[in-house]
Amino acid sequence: QVILTVWMYATPIFYPLNIIPAQWVWLFKLNPMYYFLLLFRQPLWEGTVPELRFWVVAGLTALVALIVGGVVFTSKSNEYAYRV
Repeated sequence: QVILTVWMYATPIFYPLNIIPAQWVWLFKLNPMYYFLLLFRQPLWEGTVPELRFWVVAGLTALVALIVGGVVFTSKSNEYAYRV
């Protein structure tokens, strides 16, 4: 829970990125959720389609999360209780 709470505040959900000092913006852009928020906000707030590089980063992040989740799930699947 603590990690998710810190991650929520490290992602500019409740505040715009432009209130962050310029020397710290690069740190927020390392957060993969930043790109998903950008893909959601830019069409709504600015009325423009995000650049291709943002789509690529968000897509690759989702793909990596899918692969890691699948590997973890299959490696731990014998520990799960199955319901019929």
